[in-house]
Amino acid sequence: EKIRCSWGNSKNLLYRKYHDEEWGKLNLDSTYLYEMLVLESFQSGLSWETILNKRENFRKAFANFNYHKVAKFNEADFERLMQDKGIIRNRLKINSAINNAKVLVKLENNNQTFKQILTKFIPEPINHHPKKMEDVPT
Repeated sequence: EKIRCSWGNSKNLLYRKYHDEEWGKLNLDSTYLYEMLVLESFQSGLSWETILNKRENFRKAFANFNYHKVAKFNEADFERLMQDKGIIRNRLKINSAINNAKVLVKLENNNQTFKQILTKFIPEPINHHPKKMEDVPT
């Protein structure tokens, strides 16, 4: 049996998959970074498990996290998202997701990427090699 961190609900298949395949693994793909930005924004005030359980709904609602498409969302798209029971229907969070997509497109138009900005502030991955799982920092 795989050793997992105590913070996740290992009974939830989505949580196990996230823990085993994504958490703590470097992924600087622009679409993935946008997805994490959106999901983390929506998670504020809620549990990560709640967000993971709605992740597929978020993918559908936000054009598979294609930020170029999301940046073109209009008022009708915003209202559609506000009515989508499969996601968190918070006006400020939805607006933020659309605005962040526009910012990423604007960055690219100025020959910058989200990856470049992140790696400027965190130039190399932080690696911890604990002897025990309890010593893994959060």
